[in-house]
Amino acid sequence: EHVAQLIASLPEPIASICEFLLYTGRRLREVLYLKVDDVQKRDLPEPHLVARFKVKGGALQQFPLSPAAQSVFEKYKGDRTEGYLFESPTGGHYNDIHQTHDRRVRKVGLVIADGRKFCLHDYRRLFATWAKLGGRRLDEIAVALGHTSTAITDRYAGKQELDLSFFKNQRKVRGA
Repeated sequence: EHVAQLIASLPEPIASICEFLLYTGRRLREVLYLKVDDVQKRDLPEPHLVARFKVKGGALQQFPLSPAAQSVFEKYKGDRTEGYLFESPTGGHYNDIHQTHDRRVRKVGLVIADGRKFCLHDYRRLFATWAKLGGRRLDEIAVALGHTSTAITDRYAGKQELDLSFFKNQRKVRGA
């Protein structure tokens, strides 16, 4: 609920970028560099969108998009068939959204239970935590996050402070 309020308070395209981070578990750079034509329809057990991300280390890897991530993709892509999914006003990719995101987090006072301010990488941690709480196995979550070790994934998915009592210090989010 608090994450949804935070996202709703962000300007576009930062709100959609954050939604996509949350629903894919990808790293910020992977999402910022995603091109519209990197997402293709595949017939898995059922028709599904699969995104090809340039992951840490530069390799290209394909990951199926959840229905929620597909919805964000379709909404933001519109009629475009090429270019970056989250294209900057100059036509390139966004380089950084930290400043705008962090300013909004400070304004609304969102703090994680361990005392840290909520950051962009926490969408990735939250994805892993929710997957674990939803019954996904650690090895499945590791694949979804692109981790080579489940030990790393366990640190992400074991973040109990990102659990149901997500924020220690809450203020009502006002004005998008």
